[in-house]
Amino acid sequence: MNADVTITDLSPTARVVIGPPPERGEIDQEKVDRVWDELCASNPKYHNGAILGYDSHEGNTIHAHVDEYKRHATRESANTWVDILSVTCLLTCGEGPGMRAMLGLRATNTHRYGDLWEFGPAGGVDAPESRTELNAQDLIEEARREAREETGLDLSTTHGEVSALLIDHKVGSADIIVRMNLREMPAPSTNWEYKAVRWCTKPELRAWSDERPHSLIPPAIAIIDWLCPKPG
Repeated sequence: MNADVTITDLSPTARVVIGPPPERGEIDQEKVDRVWDELCASNPKYHNGAILGYDSHEGNTIHAHVDEYKRHATRESANTWVDILSVTCLLTCGEGPGMRAMLGLRATNTHRYGDLWEFGPAGGVDAPESRTELNAQDLIEEARREAREETGLDLSTTHGEVSALLIDHKVGSADIIVRMNLREMPAPSTNWEYKAVRWCTKPELRAWSDERPHSLIPPAIAIIDWLCPKPG
């Protein structure tokens, strides 16, 4: 297991509690703005907006605060260290050894992990305007929204279940894994974030992780170990 990535089971009734931001040292806003402008110049698809910053979790309660995407995107260069709270939509079809899961090939110009495969779609949890708590159904709806926006899939009638929390300490992201088991394997449309998609059985996932790990993002390897652990 990669020490930079941890995965923890969550109850289907997990929730997100939104509170004040944690106390941090003074942030150099001029540097944040300068680094952000450089990122936007290199990729015009960057867009700033409100996000949920991940703070911590206790059992099935995840603590977060409202922040800005650009403070996450510049976390290393400008020392903001804002971690983003996201959802990963784990799309599966079938049960048992014949179960298949969908992975997407990230585009070259995504913010991180370009040209690597991941489970998805995935994306940041929208910051609510007035609420201070998101329940499991809210998180499932976030996963459905990501699926619709990134792959064109309508999962409005597909059962979803909050399953785990995956933290990528290196890039500063905490992903709530929402599993959705489909009756068939659709051919999702692709957009600027995904260049291709692929459905794989558990044995195929295990072999992929063992034989070609450098083609997968580290969180994908952690999900494979969690979904289909090695024998013994």
